[in-house]
Amino acid sequence: IRDSLFFLKNNRLALFPILFLVLVQTFIGAAINIAPVLAQALNVPIASASLSIVTPGLIGAIIGGAWVSKIIKNGQLRKKSLIINGLLFSGVSLIFIFFTSLSSLAPYLVWVLLIGLGLSFILTVIPTKTLIQEHAPFEIRGRIYGILNMLTSLAGMLPLLLIASLVDLIGIRV
Repeated sequence: IRDSLFFLKNNRLALFPILFLVLVQTFIGAAINIAPVLAQALNVPIASASLSIVTPGLIGAIIGGAWVSKIIKNGQLRKKSLIINGLLFSGVSLIFIFFTSLSSLAPYLVWVLLIGLGLSFILTVIPTKTLIQEHAPFEIRGRIYGILNMLTSLAGMLPLLLIASLVDLIGIRV
């Protein structure tokens, strides 16, 4: 573990993708945590929250996984461009989800936006994990991913508690 941490400390090309993935996965964990409240804001029955909120994101992730893999394999776009576009598309999708939640058609329109959000999540994750694989030596790659999972677990606790508490106090729209 010490060797892996030393490697990450001295190799920013592997450290940045790991820290970025920790941030993205923490955000996704918090978003999944507030899915039932989002379902209520969209006038979707709580029993249908997983079908209405999580399923479209998964569909987008599956579509995105196939698409992004082809793009990376063919070298059509740089990984950095994919990551930046994924972040921009995520932000735009979230803004549109907010405006859609004000509409009476929200339960239907949000499906399309959540598919886009799942796709944009994959646009950031696959190229980032590819960067880790490219820059981490084979001998310590498993330990590097172990550090990634540990950091994600540690970093995810506080935002989950904070976001869940804020959503309960001030509501999902804010």
